[in-house]
Amino acid sequence: MTKKALILTHEKFQDHEVIYPYYRLTEDNYEVEIISNKKGRIFGILGTYMESTHDYLDLSVKANDWLNTYDMLVIPGGV
Repeated sequence: MTKKALILTHEKFQDHEVIYPYYRLTEDNYEVEIISNKKGRIFGILGTYMESTHDYLDLSVKANDWLNTYDMLVIPGGV
């Protein structure tokens, strides 16, 4: 059974706060998806980009389905 993780972020994210957990989870064989303010390519403040597979509207519409789909939610950031 594949483990699934969801990273919650936003356009102009702090690059390393999204990239590091993304690749670390893939190393542990998680299927990682990103949810942000828009679908498609989103850019960090330092210019790197990630592909967002979902937008926030998807989360609010299907909240119960998300709980049964993902094993982990990552909310990067903080000081």
